[in-house]
Amino acid sequence: MRTQVSILSTLLLIFLSNDLVAGQPAKSANATYTNDIVLSNLLKRINTDAGESWISIHPNGHVALFGRHNNGFSEHRIFITFRSDNDWTTPEPVPFVTDEGSRAARFSPDGGFVVFSSDRAVPGEQKGESDWNLWQVIYKGDNNWGEPEPLLGVFKSVKNDFHASVASNTNIYFGSRRDGGKGNSDMYVAEKSGFDWSVSSLNLLNTTHSEPDPFIDPAGRYIIFARTDAEDGFGGDDLYISYRDGVHWSVPRNLGAQVNSAEYEYGAFVSHDEKILFYTTYRDGHADITYVLMDKILAE
Repeated sequence: MRTQVSILSTLLLIFLSNDLVAGQPAKSANATYTNDIVLSNLLKRINTDAGESWISIHPNGHVALFGRHNNGFSEHRIFITFRSDNDWTTPEPVPFVTDEGSRAARFSPDGGFVVFSSDRAVPGEQKGESDWNLWQVIYKGDNNWGEPEPLLGVFKSVKNDFHASVASNTNIYFGSRRDGGKGNSDMYVAEKSGFDWSVSSLNLLNTTHSEPDPFIDPAGRYIIFARTDAEDGFGGDDLYISYRDGVHWSVPRNLGAQVNSAEYEYGAFVSHDEKILFYTTYRDGHADITYVLMDKILAE
């Protein structure tokens, strides 16, 4: 097992090797997948009578990851499906997921690696002793992967750390129940300087409610996140959006009834062409993945 420094340095090297410019999401000539037929077939392949959450689509538009769990929100597994013309293949579990709970897989903006949450044992812990922690795995193309490795150091606390999202400048946003927060779960950002990482709370966005699941725009212009049982919400987890202005964030805006319901909405992911917001909803009584056009959100 590599040390924490080498593991986290890998994240930066992947970005540099793909010539990513900070603040600019990766582009691909093959990334156009947001037509009605492709989207309809994708959701037909993904959604079942069980529960599906946290979709993420590779920048090339031909690979999708998502989570599947039972109706008790346990036994989490990560699945993969590939686009074939206008249809998608039958989803299958990713090979780096075994019998441990794993969820909330999100591609990096360049598609070179995936961050995900798992309750599998980290080094120094025995199976069954670990809480939820952040992990990363290199994506090599098709269904080929490196060995998953935990993000330790400042990323790991004695409480749950989960639901990460990566910006193009390598900042990693995530939820945590670590001590010192305002609510049950709060949002944090890990920033890299040289070979060192530091973590700070998103204090302008965190409240005494729970904010467990951020999605950061690759360019860092906005963040979409779940907030639980807020006074201006519809009930359960609602999705909110906040815009960055320098070092400040705007007052979060509830995304409204076209997205949120009296049940739970979370697991935001914006397509790389920035046209579609995918998310999880319990609107029909169990978890399904759905979407809404981004221009409907941004126009409000």
